[in-house]
Amino acid sequence: IHLYRLVKENGFFSRPRYLNRMMILIPANCINIAFALYGAIIQPESFPNHLLFVFLGNLAIYLLYYILMKIIHREHFTRFSILFLLSAILSWSSSLYFFYQIVKSYEVQPAISRMRNRPCILLNTYDVHDIWHILSSFSLFFSFLTLLTLDDGIRKKKRKELAAF
Repeated sequence: IHLYRLVKENGFFSRPRYLNRMMILIPANCINIAFALYGAIIQPESFPNHLLFVFLGNLAIYLLYYILMKIIHREHFTRFSILFLLSAILSWSSSLYFFYQIVKSYEVQPAISRMRNRPCILLNTYDVHDIWHILSSFSLFFSFLTLLTLDDGIRKKKRKELAAF
């Protein structure tokens, strides 16, 4: 109903109100669709890996979009948000390294999958897959801290001066 009213008032070929947002969101949506198609076509048997790929891709796209919009609107970043962003990037890259070490398989029986286990390398207790879980928890923590502190640079601005994106 809302879309019908907009088309009726502005015409079918009306221009978007915020062109810079649209020019960022169209490629982002295309990349998101490509993520889904890639997993469905190239790796249909590995759904957990595909799901992780889509979730991390969406997190990266959202962070990139938000940071680009802050740069376009000349909003400032705090040292903490930059530190958390760099920590998130570093921890994600290290955790994904451990994720792609093949030590398990969802396609075979558990007894066969256990034969792929590797020796414990951290404190003689944790193997590669456990290290992936530990590092990815730090990665998620730093990613959410980045999102939490990204707007701290505009604390003193009045609400009327803020751009909503």
